[in-house]
Amino acid sequence: MFFKRLYEPQNLPLYRQKTYRKAVRAVIMKNGKLLMLQTKNGDYKFPGGGVKKEEEDTEALRREVMEETGFRLFQVGTYLGKVLERKKDEFLDDTTFEMESYYFLCSISGEQGVQALEGYELDLQFTPVWVSLEEAISSNEKVLQKGEDLHFRWIERETDILKELRSLNNTENKVTTVYFVRHAEPVHGHKEDRTRPLTLEGHEDAKKVTEFFKEKEVHAYYSSPYLRSKDTIRGSAEEKGMGIEEHFGLRERENGKSENTKEMIRKRWEDFHFHEEEGESLAMVQKRNLEALTEILQKASGRTVVVGTHGTALSMILNHYNPAFQVEDFFRIIDFMPYIVKLTFQGDKLMNFSEEFYLQKTYKRF
Repeated sequence: MFFKRLYEPQNLPLYRQKTYRKAVRAVIMKNGKLLMLQTKNGDYKFPGGGVKKEEEDTEALRREVMEETGFRLFQVGTYLGKVLERKKDEFLDDTTFEMESYYFLCSISGEQGVQALEGYELDLQFTPVWVSLEEAISSNEKVLQKGEDLHFRWIERETDILKELRSLNNTENKVTTVYFVRHAEPVHGHKEDRTRPLTLEGHEDAKKVTEFFKEKEVHAYYSSPYLRSKDTIRGSAEEKGMGIEEHFGLRERENGKSENTKEMIRKRWEDFHFHEEEGESLAMVQKRNLEALTEILQKASGRTVVVGTHGTALSMILNHYNPAFQVEDFFRIIDFMPYIVKLTFQGDKLMNFSEEFYLQKTYKRF
């Protein structure tokens, strides 16, 4: 998808002076709904705003989304297109105001925080809501039909972009949903990585994974060949009468001869090519896990699949799609066993990411 729009009133005078503003806006989708800002007038707009001087687009987008919605962006993904708006400057005489809005497909992670609204955002009572495409389009069109001069130039703009998104949903590009399931709690003292089993508590927690997928349509199950990953999703696969296809590329990082301490973990994240004797670097883990994921996306195009995985293996996939995912994010999820995330792809492009379920345990080696 790539759009380009121009909005300007008829007979706009050709002023010599021009003021310019660059803006970035986030298209965030989850479970078929969009995260948008509803105003007190009932219309919807995409979160986002102006890029400050010497600020990168992604930096501005993360700041704006956090301020307006309270959510932290996980990924600033595919560039979707831009809108150019021209009009007479409301504050300067004989001046044209020109604004370019760049739209990006984004995803969020974590819990919602507190908004930090100011000025007109407070006056308009910006409220973040999850809304369907059709509801947002219908509401905006109703506001436009009132014919009132609300001074909200964005309503026409945002309605057109919503319609672009609707057309995207009707394209032939297939949407593939991948649920990554990090294994439940393992027996940490078991030295053989491949055969490390789940604890009794881990087996009980795996039942919650089965329950999570109970009402969901799943077309295939894939997993690391390691026992703890397979056993975490085995109950769900069996309940649906399916087998689990092992993929060696999905296995966890080979530890080598060093202890897995926090200091060593930080060292690996500081240099993705560092590895201990007989161990793997994070770059190696990332490469083979992405190759495995690419194969799965090709085989399961347009379907929903479950993938049994590991903490480091999954983190390398998340880091690939969101380089801002770093060691502190890894430490945040290290206690999540099991941990389920949902990645939605349009072809091989990541469209959306969401955390779906986790149980917090204690990582007993620290």
